[in-house]
Amino acid sequence: MRIPYAGPGQHSPAKFVDGVRNLLSRWLQVAACAVVSVAATATTVSAETLLMPNRDMLAGASEVVWGITTLPNGSSTYRINYGDGGGFSAATPVVDRSYIALNRTYALQGPYTITLEVTNGATVETATTAVVVYNGALLSAFELRELNVNRAIQNGLRSLWQSQNNRTTFDTTIETSWPWFPSGHGDTTIASAALGVLAVQNQGFQLSNNNNAPTGLYQKYLVRRGINYVLARLTTLNITTLTPAGNDACTIYGPPPCIALFGANTAGADAGYINGIALLSLAGSGAMNRTNVEVTSANVVNRTYGEILQRMVNASLWGQNDVGTGRGGWIYSFNGNSSDGSTNGWQLLGLLDAEAAGMTVPAWVRTEFARALAAGLNNDGSYDYMADNSRANNSSVNVAKTGVGVQGMFFTGRLATDPDLALAKTWIGARWANQALGQQFVCSGPAGLTYNKGCAYGMYNVFKGFRLFGIPTLAGVNRPAGPGSIPSDDWYADYVDWLLANQFGPTTPTGGHWQNMTFSSQTTLLAAQTSLALLMLSPTALVLPDPVQFGAVGLQHGTPLTTDPRTNPVTNPPGTHTVTGITVATNGSPIPGVTVQFRVLTGPNAGASGSGNSGANGQTTFTYTGTGGAGQDRIQANVGALLSNVLIKNWVAAGLTCDINNDGRVTPADVLLIRGRLNSAATSLTDPFDSNRDGVVNVADMRFCQLRQTAATP
Repeated sequence: MRIPYAGPGQHSPAKFVDGVRNLLSRWLQVAACAVVSVAATATTVSAETLLMPNRDMLAGASEVVWGITTLPNGSSTYRINYGDGGGFSAATPVVDRSYIALNRTYALQGPYTITLEVTNGATVETATTAVVVYNGALLSAFELRELNVNRAIQNGLRSLWQSQNNRTTFDTTIETSWPWFPSGHGDTTIASAALGVLAVQNQGFQLSNNNNAPTGLYQKYLVRRGINYVLARLTTLNITTLTPAGNDACTIYGPPPCIALFGANTAGADAGYINGIALLSLAGSGAMNRTNVEVTSANVVNRTYGEILQRMVNASLWGQNDVGTGRGGWIYSFNGNSSDGSTNGWQLLGLLDAEAAGMTVPAWVRTEFARALAAGLNNDGSYDYMADNSRANNSSVNVAKTGVGVQGMFFTGRLATDPDLALAKTWIGARWANQALGQQFVCSGPAGLTYNKGCAYGMYNVFKGFRLFGIPTLAGVNRPAGPGSIPSDDWYADYVDWLLANQFGPTTPTGGHWQNMTFSSQTTLLAAQTSLALLMLSPTALVLPDPVQFGAVGLQHGTPLTTDPRTNPVTNPPGTHTVTGITVATNGSPIPGVTVQFRVLTGPNAGASGSGNSGANGQTTFTYTGTGGAGQDRIQANVGALLSNVLIKNWVAAGLTCDINNDGRVTPADVLLIRGRLNSAATSLTDPFDSNRDGVVNVADMRFCQLRQTAATP
């Protein structure tokens, strides 16, 4: 069970630490930014001090506590109170205002409030954040694993903050990015910026879907600035005609002529590869109604994120290949004649994310890509690096490209029963641990040749494809079941195990990244690798659902589905209750591949929990059995930090339903009593006349009780 108790996007143990439940619940309801920052006696309007977001910690482990301040280095001092009874530390000069980091070991479990105080002359800035410390000895193996996933996420996010290019000028520059080694394709830093931003956003740190000023350390000084970096490097594309295949790429902003936007390297090339990645940063923002005013380039200023993203989508549509063996695919340059597996992967994910964010991708794009997919699939289940239109001939295949093939099957609407998907699963499973089995394209890392675990790009593409199809297990993984309810051969659990074991220096101020794997072919990109690791640990394969809609209607039950808290047990098998998690974008379009967690908060079945991944319709269900007796269950779902509405299930004592006259039997006399109340509103959630708990007393209640009669005569 993964529910965030301390901060956005985080997993958490299923069992509350004693005495913490109510406090944690209140924290969740406060604010999605998960940062509490208070300016105590600031005399300078621009002064600001912030601490890291709320987080989980492990008792007895050295953990990094960090914050930032806009007050100057050298002349400012800071002191910190960890909230565990030690009081404030001695005042210390601020050396790096962009990253004030210290280690702390908490001996005891419990909730703590950390306070950072920064002083410069008469100006005193304070910031607070909440942490929850768990005693590992009191957690089950499953709960401890979940806690450690939380910690890995939080430390990975901190690594992205610490390693960004413009960290020391976080409050004086409007852009930031991460290093990206050229590797033969020019300076493509825009790609690492997009991946870094998406990784942070998909853990719940998003901008508001309006023009409100961002709050929170990550939102204000990393997400906003990273998106600005991408926006500032978009190039205009004047589309004046239909594509050579006769399709209109000027979706929404057409028909031709229209102006599209795209990302490329510093030489203006490789748009086919880079624009797909650039799409991810805007799509994951959750802020389609936000207007860009900071980046003043004429092609993006005063345009909403939604308009900019759609114009970027239009560029990718225009760039889809129209001729040759690669028709329908993409290659490094727009409108080529080959279908490149790597480029296809980024374009597919960019378009899927954009579509999940509410953008329009016309049906013809899928029809065209079906050609490229067929041209690259092979008889053994692999997918070509360069499509050769021969199923009998493999072209530089590996796990990463086959993962792209699986994504392509999802994109083109193939079913989970598709024979090519079955072949791809078998091919990947046979190579899950056997690195040398028939792979022709090397993903080289510090530990030698790696094609799957240890190759960030390979793992990420498999994760995306399998999560989108809802594939839970894979023959060949050879992972034993557990802990908890994790089944054997759970491929995702195996990935998580690897990521937990290979995070570098997670409890050191300069650690938290994944240096023991490589990004792709003979390339080590620490920030990009860390971004992909965090994306694999996030609760969604594409983008997060709209938080407003999920908070209002994200959990429903009954037939038809409703958010009415009253339960209609007629639609449920006796003794069970089913709720449905619904994940949609701002425009209502469904988002597949989202992990939804369910939990009974209070009531006779408190603690019952489960999870599921949303399908193509954006829905997944959770069914539990009421074994706790009579009473009222309150049920809630979450996606990372996003909380749904709360539903109510009323359980009545066995044998008493429909016994209106309380004689211990259900007879025609009880049915006649219901008739006397026909077409009236239920007086309460437990009104005995409203036998099916749908809020009204009507003939459905009579029929419900007729079927449950225990005697033939009154």
